[in-house]
Amino acid sequence: MTDGDLFKLLDPVLPGQVFPYLIPQTERKRVSAWCVFSTYSLYTDVLSGQSVKMTRIQFDAYAPTLEHAETICSDAFNAVKAQHQPFEVERENSFEHDTELYRATVEFKIYS
Repeated sequence: MTDGDLFKLLDPVLPGQVFPYLIPQTERKRVSAWCVFSTYSLYTDVLSGQSVKMTRIQFDAYAPTLEHAETICSDAFNAVKAQHQPFEVERENSFEHDTELYRATVEFKIYS
């Protein structure tokens, strides 16, 4: 799965507020809800070349309330889950003091 594929799945969850890796500085000037995603991939090597690709995906949702952040994260996770089987799912919540926003995080792996 590429970042472009992931963006296509996530943009309907929070239109115009989904970003890869970082929230742009221009967006940070206003209080809003955001969804940020990051990925990395590992390939399993076998004698004949590369075999399975494991992609680790992380979503961070930021919102004025914890419930809103969790909803964004769950909706983003469900958008991916509809097309891929996630493994080793981890969830975490926190509060960002500098932005005064709640953060919900979900991390998982998919294999292709």
